[in-house]
Amino acid sequence: MEVLPQAAVMLLCVYRPMKEHRSRNLVTAASSKCPGHSLDVVLHELSREQCDLFLESLLEREALPEVVKQSIFKRTLGNPFFQEEIVYSLIDSGTVYREGGVWCCRPEAQALPVPERVQAVIQSRTDRLEPVLKGLLQHAAVIGQVFTRSMIDKIAPPSPDLSAALRELERQALIFEEREFPEIGYAFKHVLVQESVYQSIPGKRRAEIHGLVAAAREDLQAGRLEEHYEQLAYHYGRSNRSEKAVEYLVKAGEKTRLNYSNDEAVSYFRRALKRLEGFSSGESQTESRITALTGLAKIFRLTGKLEEADNLSRQAIKLGLEAGLAGDRIARLYYGRVDALLWQRRFDELTEVGREGLARVGEEKKSVGYTLMNFAVAIGHWVRCETEQYHEHIQRYAPYIRDLPYSEELYRPWLHIAYIQLDNKDPDGALESFRSLEKLGEEHHDLRAQAVISFIGLHIFRLSGRHAQAIKQHRAALEIRKKIGSYQVTFDLLHISRNYEFLGNAGKALEYAQKLEAEVEPADKLLQTSAARSMSIALLCLGRREQALEKLRQMHRLTLEQDHHLDPSRGIVHV
Repeated sequence: MEVLPQAAVMLLCVYRPMKEHRSRNLVTAASSKCPGHSLDVVLHELSREQCDLFLESLLEREALPEVVKQSIFKRTLGNPFFQEEIVYSLIDSGTVYREGGVWCCRPEAQALPVPERVQAVIQSRTDRLEPVLKGLLQHAAVIGQVFTRSMIDKIAPPSPDLSAALRELERQALIFEEREFPEIGYAFKHVLVQESVYQSIPGKRRAEIHGLVAAAREDLQAGRLEEHYEQLAYHYGRSNRSEKAVEYLVKAGEKTRLNYSNDEAVSYFRRALKRLEGFSSGESQTESRITALTGLAKIFRLTGKLEEADNLSRQAIKLGLEAGLAGDRIARLYYGRVDALLWQRRFDELTEVGREGLARVGEEKKSVGYTLMNFAVAIGHWVRCETEQYHEHIQRYAPYIRDLPYSEELYRPWLHIAYIQLDNKDPDGALESFRSLEKLGEEHHDLRAQAVISFIGLHIFRLSGRHAQAIKQHRAALEIRKKIGSYQVTFDLLHISRNYEFLGNAGKALEYAQKLEAEVEPADKLLQTSAARSMSIALLCLGRREQALEKLRQMHRLTLEQDHHLDPSRGIVHV
């Protein structure tokens, strides 16, 4: 440094300014030994805007979708070396490719890898660590991007001074203390560091550490395990402790299903069933299989995959019968089939399943299972307009249904009590039943029930001529069904359109009928027919006679293509 002012020499020093490292003295030494001839340049991470410009410069144009650029920024935290290597790895894998002189991007670009050169650079640093520090870093990497002091205390390999070891990893800029409250927490300096360290751990050893992490979390969170089902499923799912993995995969599946995170719940249940394939039959494993199968079936019924739901329910029933489950539990499994068959309009099978389930329950009355099976048989009579038999089976459970513990399956049987009250010209009683069930659905945060409950509200308000209130009910149901991913949004669109018909608002009736036509599946001829019917009426009212006539012809064609005209929503459809 002393000769720099007198010589044609430039000295370029590149270093990482780590705490307590001698490199931190370079700036002071330069200002002392060659005053006026030194410049300190601090390189900061790129901002989001700078990151976008940098990525565009690499590919000569804006080739990456916004979601991919956002993902790259999130994973690299503005480190240009990491960004460049991720782009090159996407090109090497063919995910980003050149076509006609233009860069293009495949959808899977969102699944960003840890590039080999980035991994090599990170591993070159971690490989130089002392064995104790390297082991500590590996255990922390299995915990995740963020870890607490209490967790690392429980699983870390023996160390004479854990606090000193953590300080050394901080000094080397591999981790940092993220927070002090409510307990000391650490985080990896960079997500790619954590991922690279994690990938460097041999598979068998990684599974062992995952088991340690899961057991430690179970112990630390013993009083509120439900909050941590997903994390426990993650760690046990990657450990060699299969029974624990299945237990928490199923629990996480049920938790996410009830929160209507449908795709996430399907993943948990399927992983549980996959893990169970290697088990010998046993009581706990059978119950886990049944819970996973019924959980999947409920999601598929909600999202409209009715044949798959029916098949899963069949498997659950078979397992339940083989295990000798009690009548009430078996009846609940039968109800899975009832619900799937109802919306497929397979009413003969539905009635048969209901009667078989009722026989399985036997004398176990005043139970959820007995209620569900009577409801199933009642529905079979209802769609055939066999009013007396329909009323008889509903009345079997009506006196005690309010005394049963809340169950998500019970809202339909309860709704039909209100239907009978409507049939008996008792709208006030039906409204009271509706309000009671509405309150229960809200108390138990049962969004699916709340959506269906609005259906009875529709009939109550329509019968009393309050069509605006009926529309309000169905708009609320429509928003709930969209939120939970229910395919039955089509039924709400249909009834909103019909209520606008009754109000004489042909423009709005046509709008919602067109939305219905756009949403309904091509295979659902009955709803397509209903959409065409509503559109034809609205078009005729608007004076668009030729278009109305075309919709009537479409309705006629669709009618001829159907095997029957039975409608699960009420009696027989006349077209």
